Amino acid sequence: MTIPVIRLFVSSTFDDFWVEREALQTLVFPVLEDLCSQESLQFQAIDLRWGVSPADSARHDTIDICINELRRCQRMSPKPNFMVMLGDRFGWQPPLPTIAEARFGDLLARIPGDADRSFLSYCYPDELKDENAVPPTRRLRPLSGAAGMEDERRIRQILSQFYRSADGNVLEKNWFNLSATGLEILVGALDENLSTEAVDNVWYMERSILDMPATSEAGRYRDIRDGTPDADSASLLQRLKQKLEHAVCSSNYYHYIERWVGPDPTLAGECVPAEQQGTRGSDGYQADLLQLLGEDRYRAYKNRWLGDGDAKADPRFLGLNPEITHARIREVCDRTLAALGRVVQQRIAEIRATPSHVRENHAHQAYQDAVADGIFCGEEGGFLSTYLARSNDEPLLLVFGGKGSGKTSSLAAAMSRYTRSKGAHRSITRYLGVTSTSSDVRALLCGILHSLGYENPSIHTPQVIRSQLQGALDQVPTIIVVDGVEQLSERDLRWLVRSFPANLRNGSRIIISTTLDRVDEIEEADPALRWKPWALPMLDDEAATTAIEWGFGRRPMAGRTLQPQQVACILAGFQGAGRLPLYLSVAAALARTWSSDHVAVLPTDLNALIADYVAALEKHGPVLVKAALGLLAVSRAGLAEQELLELLSGDEAVMAECRSNYPKEATKLKRLPDMLWSRLYAELEGFFSEAESGGVRALRFAHGQFTEAVLTHVIGKADELLRRQQISAYLQKKLAALGCQNVSDKYALSYRRIFFELPYQMANAGSFDQLALLLARRDAILRMSDPHQIRPSIGYVVDSLFAELCLYWVRLRDHGYQPREYLSRWVEADDGGPLSAPLAFKVNRLFNAIGERPIES
Repeated sequence: MTIPVIRLFVSSTFDDFWVEREALQTLVFPVLEDLCSQESLQFQAIDLRWGVSPADSARHDTIDICINELRRCQRMSPKPNFMVMLGDRFGWQPPLPTIAEARFGDLLARIPGDADRSFLSYCYPDELKDENAVPPTRRLRPLSGAAGMEDERRIRQILSQFYRSADGNVLEKNWFNLSATGLEILVGALDENLSTEAVDNVWYMERSILDMPATSEAGRYRDIRDGTPDADSASLLQRLKQKLEHAVCSSNYYHYIERWVGPDPTLAGECVPAEQQGTRGSDGYQADLLQLLGEDRYRAYKNRWLGDGDAKADPRFLGLNPEITHARIREVCDRTLAALGRVVQQRIAEIRATPSHVRENHAHQAYQDAVADGIFCGEEGGFLSTYLARSNDEPLLLVFGGKGSGKTSSLAAAMSRYTRSKGAHRSITRYLGVTSTSSDVRALLCGILHSLGYENPSIHTPQVIRSQLQGALDQVPTIIVVDGVEQLSERDLRWLVRSFPANLRNGSRIIISTTLDRVDEIEEADPALRWKPWALPMLDDEAATTAIEWGFGRRPMAGRTLQPQQVACILAGFQGAGRLPLYLSVAAALARTWSSDHVAVLPTDLNALIADYVAALEKHGPVLVKAALGLLAVSRAGLAEQELLELLSGDEAVMAECRSNYPKEATKLKRLPDMLWSRLYAELEGFFSEAESGGVRALRFAHGQFTEAVLTHVIGKADELLRRQQISAYLQKKLAALGCQNVSDKYALSYRRIFFELPYQMANAGSFDQLALLLARRDAILRMSDPHQIRPSIGYVVDSLFAELCLYWVRLRDHGYQPREYLSRWVEADDGGPLSAPLAFKVNRLFNAIGERPIES
């Protein structure tokens, strides 16, 4: 994915930092989301209060989930990606969830007591062996209640004496000296393999509490064992704090002090005496905050504090932790916003400083390398590698195959090998759908011309583009690859083909890929272009088996394997489904959770297999999964991630399921937590792509088969209609909020997005009354008739929706709606005078296109 994301993992013990977490979620993170959204960035705060279900806890998957999410933050968002808050509580110390089978035998041999050996054999039983793990492991049985907590302590006590960690496993090596929060800190800030830059982008806050009792009364804020403070935990916590303070940049460290007041809520807002405050952190944060937000946004942020500005109301507002003062909660939020905002500004500046075509090239190169190193590849590159290496008189190559046949993976593998081997010619690759720019033919060609050295390319006609391409390719031999052109409309595909020069010299080549049904269309678009057609061969069983084994050595399936009978099961389904590599990808994603004794029979229909895979994802919540995938499937060309989150947050069924799954936080859930969507997205990431959708960067399914399967095998007609109505209501609400802005103002793209998606949803939902009223608006015809324009600074094309406006009116007329009747309101201006010349021209242009008699201006 190429949508820039700033993903922040929030780490702390939970109960004692409820107020800080809630204040950040309510007051700080929405401001950062707003700052990022204005620059086509996304901000996601990963808060593990949501995302670890009771079932996950029972399987002892909590730490794996936390660490995987943290490492994903580090991969996706180099800065900032980690925020930690520490108080006086070390927190929960988890038992080891799995033990390698070979190490377990060695462990039992070194434990002297029969009781302890029997106890460990009971906790890590034979029936929970997992031969599909690499190496094979034993999993800890579910433990619950007070007895389970005692069992956890006993396990840690035994293993801390006798367990020998695997070489190089940082987590195992430190497992028995750290809490769950400490393990997160180890990975996020203290791992010796982290770069200095990575550690510099950690934000650390430390809180001390004055006058806190040393009894169970303070059990929420400190570790209590048998009614008294746990000295061992306190010692380990102090060591952790010292390491963290030493590692983190001083400007990213803030220490503050609160005071214990007990259960009396009238004291909760009292300040710590000045002589006892002792806060540490960079000064000038208020000036930084003002500079970051600007006066208006700064004032709005300050006004979000309760409305009445009463500091004593803070804990009441948040509804939590009345036992301590929280006098510093505003400063905590202000300093956090200022610190993180500075890093966000730096990230925005870096993006702005990088030319759009350079960002585009990097995005496609990264995608190409990821696919080449990814799960499955179709043709292993033999023909393509030979074609790229040789000089030949067939410079135009047309690669084609069925849907899901592995065209993209084959091209990516061949081009990745070519560039890594420093091939003789430079290369420019474009994988349609990877970025918003690559999904629009004019923006696609504009970006290619930029990469070829044209500062201000002209893209007015295919002939002009062809001339520019010919000149550039004659000067510097270049290989241009455009993958997935079947995604283009008939008009855009014709435009693309006619833009290519017919006479390529000096070894320059153009390679495009498509599905079989578009081959004739490409060859007929310009007969002067002599394409060499090459049909992608199907995978044989040996190659498919190799692909499965290879894929299980890579993320996200690293550390897993399959038994021979399970591989045979996948191959049988693969053969029956027409040997599609996409079948292998979906089957492998489904199989990565199989235990070694799992017996499966996979369907030979790809749509049915995708439905089975979606059913397996329902561990994230069946309502959430079906709603999210259904919304993406019915969207015209995808949804912006923020749109999807807002739609899901507005779905009462989704939120009810969320509150049911997390009852402790139910009253605080006002929107879907980013973490819940993030975990679902992580499992589906390989099946998503990015596309331009009405002027925004949108998430969509990378394969049409996935969309088809969701519509036909997952949600059904009734739910499809519901999802279309949801999107329609959501966009109508946005349209009403925008009001009547000037066509040329900064809201133009927001209007374009609405008029791109909303009529499509209304038409496909059969809401023709609403569609006619929508398209009878003045702003509809004005904004849907604007000519296209290139926006290089943000990297996409704003194209005309006029052709669609005409098609919608023709469709309405077929259903008995008379255009002249609905559009008669445009004949006179608001003041009763004649229609303005520009608007009259657009109305008559529309009438002429749909065969209606023009009006007189």
